[in-house]
Amino acid sequence: MNSLFAACAPGLEPLVASELAALGVKDIHPTEGGVGFAGEHREMALANNLLGCASRVLLRLGAFHAAAFPELRRKAAALPWDTVLTPGAPMALRVTAHKSRLFHSGAIAERVAGAVADALGKESPVEKSAEDAEDVTAQTIIVRMHRDECTISADSSGALLHRRGYRQATGKAPLRETLACAMLAAAGWKPGEALLDPFCGSGTIILEAARMASGMPPGIRRNFAFISWPRMPGDILFGINGGPAVPTPIAGSDINHGALAAARANAERAAFSQAVQISRGDAVDITPHAPTGLILTNPPYGHRVGDSNELHALFAAFGRNLRARFGGWRVAMLTTDDALIRSTGLLLKPVLKTSNGGLRVTLHLGQVDQAG
Repeated sequence: MNSLFAACAPGLEPLVASELAALGVKDIHPTEGGVGFAGEHREMALANNLLGCASRVLLRLGAFHAAAFPELRRKAAALPWDTVLTPGAPMALRVTAHKSRLFHSGAIAERVAGAVADALGKESPVEKSAEDAEDVTAQTIIVRMHRDECTISADSSGALLHRRGYRQATGKAPLRETLACAMLAAAGWKPGEALLDPFCGSGTIILEAARMASGMPPGIRRNFAFISWPRMPGDILFGINGGPAVPTPIAGSDINHGALAAARANAERAAFSQAVQISRGDAVDITPHAPTGLILTNPPYGHRVGDSNELHALFAAFGRNLRARFGGWRVAMLTTDDALIRSTGLLLKPVLKTSNGGLRVTLHLGQVDQAG
């Protein structure tokens, strides 16, 4: 069995662990920044294609002690490089080092590149690759040094897993699909329950919900790095399918014309135009499109848009409208500031803490008819 690791944003580890358990994966070990698990190539393919909240899936090539550069090169050369790299194929090296005698990331990368050449008999060109690159052509190798212990992994995903393969148009401060999926899960939303996002922006939340309601796996529209690995079975993804579609009233609105254009373009590209309602409207004046359901949204907050007083007024007006028109609905809001939540006059409790765009954010959940 291989040692695998599903990396994720901080706070999403329990959700990723639950997703892995639902796939029947064994040896699940949540830890900071992700979830370790055991499996063969089939489990690795399942994780890449079906995990909705994970950022990438790593295959651990090996771990060893290294306190000197010759030791690092020698031990790294003994790893099974021929399982993830074709001789001479390009690779990208990402190195981190903490509290180790080997601390210079460039020197560490140089020794690991040399170790690959030693093992495969041919040098692999080392290319630069941004963390969130959309087109990833080189195989990414991740090297972590911590207290002279070296862990080397191959990224089996390629582009980060939030790239579902259809979103190109974005508005300001776009939400990643992985966070949208986590918000839906943390709020307890299931296909069949009406969903409304009154600050929909480029449509990430409603399109992620439409994907789930359609039974479509998160990775069905994209490629993965492991597909090009040597000796990888050509039919490794065969039979990985989602469940049946569930009719679900899903709607999104926004006051910004540009955001709505982006949302409609993304819905068209995802073939979800008929699955979601997208309209222009002010969140403080929205009306229900179903008797009950979930309002799930990522509204503007202080670090992104506007003056603090204006934001508190917006949240207060939004809360008044919800209490007036959405009795019985559930509501979940993502924000950096608990005071903004209190301005709504709703009793909402934190159910998820994570980060978004480098900011610490909290998802608050409650019932609209519970006024504070």
